Amino acid sequence: MKAIDYLKYLKGGYFKKKILLIAIVLGMTTVLVQCDLVYHSQRWPENERKTEDRMFSLQQTIGNGLGSGELTHNEAQTFLIKLDNLRRDYTVLRERKTTQKEWDPIITKLDELEGEIKKVRAYPSRIDETQFSDRMFLLQQTIGNGLGSGELTPNESQAFMTKLDNLRRDYTVLRERKTTQKEWDPLIATLNELEGEVKKVRAYPSRIDETRLEDWMIVLQRKIDDGMLIGRLPRVRGRDFQLRLDEVRREFLQRIKGQPLTSDEKGEISGRLDTLESDINNFW
Repeated sequence: MKAIDYLKYLKGGYFKKKILLIAIVLGMTTVLVQCDLVYHSQRWPENERKTEDRMFSLQQTIGNGLGSGELTHNEAQTFLIKLDNLRRDYTVLRERKTTQKEWDPIITKLDELEGEIKKVRAYPSRIDETQFSDRMFLLQQTIGNGLGSGELTPNESQAFMTKLDNLRRDYTVLRERKTTQKEWDPLIATLNELEGEVKKVRAYPSRIDETRLEDWMIVLQRKIDDGMLIGRLPRVRGRDFQLRLDEVRREFLQRIKGQPLTSDEKGEISGRLDTLESDINNFW
């Protein structure tokens, strides 16, 4: 009985070893086949088709990003250069038999380029940059038109342009690097405030009259200076006229600081300037 059991044990062990050996052989065969597929040179139509489709899609993505403002011109140019390099590498592989391993680098580069473009386009501030630039340009035109029409005085225009130049410098700093929307918020708020200030000042119809009063004072100042220079105005009279003009100018500047002149104030200043001009003309 023991002998029979022993024979059964040997027979069972033999079959187990045989099955294990078969499994090992099949596993090695599979590995060898896969290695042959990877390292054996052949044509890879599936790789070619997918690579062509992905490169075409990338080119469309870059074009759409440039058109929408999500990509700057420099960014789009950089991505197109990388895509052209990939296309050259692809052409080299397509023209000959290759191994699967030779396709791995180009597929990896495609993955990386797709990721870069997606990351840059994901920044919503790209669109804000274009809008911000347009708004600054329009605001500069508004300030210039206001100065030309007399709605803004030279001092007001200069003050607004200084603020706009500061905004433009901050904008340039943000534009040159990757940013978040939160970083743009203070700049946008400042631009909103400046637009409101310019609009508020231009809305006062009295600004034109104020500019005329300023011009009038400039003309009188020249008359006083020229009269004293050529001797038509005695020095005593010249100093008296200068004191009167300085007083009018000082009061005028004080009154226009916080708000526009009222009709009564404009009439009062105009009357004083008219009287001063008449007195000066008596010596010409």
